[in-house]
Parts: sequence; structure tokens; C-alpha cells
Amino acid sequence: MKQVFRGSVNRWECDENDHLNVRFYAHKMYQTLQAGLVESGLVSADKVHVTHRIRSMHMRYITEARIAAPLTGFFGVVHKSENDLTAVTELRHTSTNDLMASYVFELRLPVVPDVETIPMPEGAGSRGLPAECSTFASLSLQEALDSGFRISGQGVVQAEECDPSGYLLFYQYVGRVSDAVPNLWAGLGEASERGGGMLGGAVLEYRTDKPGSLKLDDVFTLVSGFTGLGDKTKYLAHLLFENTSGACIAASEAVAVNMDLVARKAISMPDKDRDILQAMIVDRPRR
Repeated sequence: MKQVFRGSVNRWECDENDHLNVRFYAHKMYQTLQAGLVESGLVSADKVHVTHRIRSMHMRYITEARIAAPLTGFFGVVHKSENDLTAVTELRHTSTNDLMASYVFELRLPVVPDVETIPMPEGAGSRGLPAECSTFASLSLQEALDSGFRISGQGVVQAEECDPSGYLLFYQYVGRVSDAVPNLWAGLGEASERGGGMLGGAVLEYRTDKPGSLKLDDVFTLVSGFTGLGDKTKYLAHLLFENTSGACIAASEAVAVNMDLVARKAISMPDKDRDILQAMIVDRPRR
């Protein structure tokens, strides 16, 4: 893989869990993707904004990225056809070379030039989530609410969230979901515990399929729901709708864990929370 990015974790990029928030993980990965595409001759520098060409992202979070961690980003292409490209990016700790996270992007480009491909790296791609579009992507907003989803986020796309063409930047899709998730915890009695510095959470795997794009001034609604439970894991889905058309712009699924912020490790879910969450699991549509 080709080294194309270097940076570090800033204090202001960390969240209540005292590690790099997924919004800023995605921001650094997007820069890695952009630089890799240009350095590999796949897009020209004046076409580097490719958010609207991303069809899906499959994200794996391997190791916490804590404050001041030095990061190096790598890029490679694992598959190409006439118009479709599958690219992989990694962020590694600069000092130890430990893998911090990997993203697999599927893009549609006007033309895909000849480029060397590599095997899918270990630690990238599907593990706990299928490498396919979520079945929830077929739902309308009302159908999602009827299935048990809850409104977790609402808002309007701002100018500072967009690329020069007015498309909502890739990492802001991840960020808007991150902003919305606390509204799920609000009904569980976890909100105060999560803000107290003892209990937190972490995403292990996250997939987004993006059949459309939000643009500047679009009004949107984000709905979220639980799709399954393990001993330490929670499975979630998020659907992002553009209000005027009613179109589902992005469908995401994720695997997350409760986290002891002192021991810095995943912990089992309390029985009281499990009972509440079990009753909140949404109905999955059949294919």
C-alpha cells in the first residue's frame, strides 16, 4: 500500500470516550482516499472531491486512537472495472505501525484508468456485518418509524459541511450519526452514566451504503434502531432521509460495545439495559 497521509490526534477531535471521534477518523480517512486517488492517477487534483461518487464505505476500528497519537495513512486499490473502483485505506500508528482502522470504499468514476491492484489487507472488509447493502435501505421514513426506528437526528446541511460543489462531505455523514446516537441512550437511563466518565462506548465496525447525496440547505431526518444484541455487542442501523423528496440518502449498520473508560476495555451489557434494548429491536425487512 502507498503512504499518502500523516497527521495526529488532536484533543478537540476526541469525544466523551477520550479517543478520536468517528467523525474525525472519517475525515482523516477521506483525506487518505483523496490523496491516494490523485497519487495513483485515478482522479486529477481538480476532481479530488469524490463524496458524491462514493457508493459505500465499510469501516473497521481495530485500536483506539488516543490524544497525540501520530498517524500514517495508506491507500491501495483492491478491485477495478470500467467505471467501478474498490479502494482500501488504513490508518496506522506511526511509531508502532499498529493498525488503528481500515476503510473500504466503493466508488463509481467516469472512467477507471489502469492501476495496480492488491489483495484485501488483513483487518479490512467485512467481519461482523455483511458486505452488502442494508435491507433497511428499501424503507421509507414512515415504514422505518412503523418498524420501530426512532428519530435520532434532524437538521439542515450547512455550508461549512459541504465541498465546493455543495455536496455534504463524506465524513459529515458519519459525524451526523455520531451526533445523533446519544438520543438513543436518552431513553435507557445511560445518558448520565455515559457523561460521568466511567461508562462509554466504541464502534467496532460500520457500513454505510449511499444511494444518494445530501446538498447544501437540504433538510434531513435521521432515524436509528437496534437490530440485535450480543453479550458485549449491540447492533444498530441508521437511515438518513432528505425531507423534501423523502429519499433514503444513506443506510448504515454498525456493531458497537459498551466500554469501561477506566480499564479501557469492552464490558458486558447490564441486564436492565439488555431487557430494554431487547424490546426496542426493529423489524428487519426481507430481501
